[in-house]
Amino acid sequence: MRGWLSKGLLIGSVFALVWLAVIYSWTASNRIPNASDIAFYFVAAPIAVLISVWMISKAWGMATSKPGPDAKAADSGKAQIANADSPDDRTAEQERSLSLGLLATAIRLPHGDSAESLTSKFVANEVSLNLDPELTDANGFPVLTGRIAELDEAAQLEALSEFSGAQNKSDLDWSREQLRAISLSSAVLIELAQQAVSHPQLEAYVAAQTHLREAMPLPNLQLVALLPESWVLEKRGRVLDWFCHVIQQQGWPAEKITIRLERQSAKSRAVLALDRLMLDAFRLSQSCFGIVIACESHVSEHSIERWEEAGVLFKAQNMSGSIPGEGAAGVLVADDAQTLLMASDNSVRLHRALLSQRDKSADASGQISHQLLLTMAQDALKLGKIGAADIKLICSDADHRVSRATELLGMGYELFPELDSTLHYFKLTHACGEIGAVASLAALVLAHQHVLSEASSSLCVSNIDNHERSVVLLSPWVMATTVTA
Repeated sequence: MRGWLSKGLLIGSVFALVWLAVIYSWTASNRIPNASDIAFYFVAAPIAVLISVWMISKAWGMATSKPGPDAKAADSGKAQIANADSPDDRTAEQERSLSLGLLATAIRLPHGDSAESLTSKFVANEVSLNLDPELTDANGFPVLTGRIAELDEAAQLEALSEFSGAQNKSDLDWSREQLRAISLSSAVLIELAQQAVSHPQLEAYVAAQTHLREAMPLPNLQLVALLPESWVLEKRGRVLDWFCHVIQQQGWPAEKITIRLERQSAKSRAVLALDRLMLDAFRLSQSCFGIVIACESHVSEHSIERWEEAGVLFKAQNMSGSIPGEGAAGVLVADDAQTLLMASDNSVRLHRALLSQRDKSADASGQISHQLLLTMAQDALKLGKIGAADIKLICSDADHRVSRATELLGMGYELFPELDSTLHYFKLTHACGEIGAVASLAALVLAHQHVLSEASSSLCVSNIDNHERSVVLLSPWVMATTVTA
């Protein structure tokens, strides 16, 4: 645009200068021009001047340019090669091949409090939900829920009250759902923090004098918490403080904890949070050592009433509705250097996630296409340099809706035809009820367990949302290290 403007100004200036000179000449000599004079001086003469200027500029350019045509061609070829291997391209390629070591996991769901017990129940098809004797719908009938038995809400409330008093903060009014979710996530966090404090550099750091600690290599423990979207900011902040307190109780120093709060605006947010962890560490040239945790609870009279009024509660008259559930899940992750330092037998490689969106809502009428998931799974395998035959388990956050199962199985049947839909497909929300971002994180936990026990790769898929989709690959640590070397 700027080039055309400058050329237009040049042409206009030449015409104006020629016309002004001619008019001045005619006025000074009292000459009356005829038609031929007007045509020549007002049209032909300016064009001739422009052509002369163009020819002079070309001649000057050729006279002052040193390289010949062959040199120009060579320079052009070199420029193309340089651009093909530019720093931006190399950085993008490095980012695509990033991964994290998944060092430890912890989980609390209706069917178990460990990945091993949950896996055995999935394989045995013992993950059905029951009618809740404590909760009923508007007609007085018990509703189906994913309740976790023997949760002590009173004990959690007392612990929060004592913590708030010690911090000189006022008590908050916690609902039953919130206390249940905090209790579950606290248990998960304790397990993961106990694994984190086995870091080989921690003992020397704690033993060192305070003024010497800054120069020591112990990484920050990054805590990424995915708390329910409905919780107000003050309560989310208090829970984060409580989480930091829990980590410190296990022996990790307070000054080496950093916090990142993620809102559950999307149910695949846990996968996105993990992906952002590895990207941020790479781009900032920092160590990555962190815990990602999610919790949720919808098991209360309040949720039943609210869901029933909104028409989203699962019951006989609404088989596509949601089943209230609760749970918590978490993972301890690290970059390659920290993973090798930890020297854990439980290390699994978590590859870069692929994130995309459907053009058409999965809840829209008509046949649900699995093409997007298929393409994403193929790209994940290519990115991780893993063959489709190496995938022995598909873990997803899918629920009981036919559209989600159709999409997931359509992708699986085409890409992994040898997998059995009853044995090799775990659908977390279907088995545990609506648990928000916990489902996609729990899928990673079960996939991690499978990779360790079977020494084969797993694929995690998030397809519970109407549009958002994510796919992430987990593979054995030793095999992945060998491939990428």
